[in-house]
Amino acid sequence: MDKQIEKLSDKYSEEKTRFHKELSEFAQTLQQHISLNGDWTVKGFIDVFKNIYTISADTKVISKILELHLFPHFLDFARRIGYTIELTTHQNWYPDLTFVNKKDILAGNGVFAKAGEEIFDDYWSNFGKIQVEGKDGRRKPITSFDEYVKYRGLSIDIKNQKASSKGGLK
Repeated sequence: MDKQIEKLSDKYSEEKTRFHKELSEFAQTLQQHISLNGDWTVKGFIDVFKNIYTISADTKVISKILELHLFPHFLDFARRIGYTIELTTHQNWYPDLTFVNKKDILAGNGVFAKAGEEIFDDYWSNFGKIQVEGKDGRRKPITSFDEYVKYRGLSIDIKNQKASSKGGLK
């Protein structure tokens, strides 16, 4: 059993190294999508009355521009390296996006391998929306696969224990 765990650990370490390398190379290309000769490519906003507003230094404005400007490039990057992107369900939840390795999921290594696509879709479309009673007696959103399984009255056997023991969804 220790040899299997060691082999899996090596595999995931190699994958993390590969992903880090790919992401670092990709990050070097981002500036070309948002600036030209050191100047922002987006200069401001135009409203429906054709009023022009320059960009302020407000970090919320800048971060939204970057998000809109760069998101298609993040999608292309993810597809190119065999990943998908999961978005957060709430504006103030971080990270804003998560890269998910499709190979692991398709190979049956994901937490949802035994649960199936329908449960996967239901879990993520309701993540943070379904409310359960917390330990303190107050309502809180479901934030773990264990809470979801219990809430839906499903058998814990649908959880892929191999994946969850590697630090995935609990």
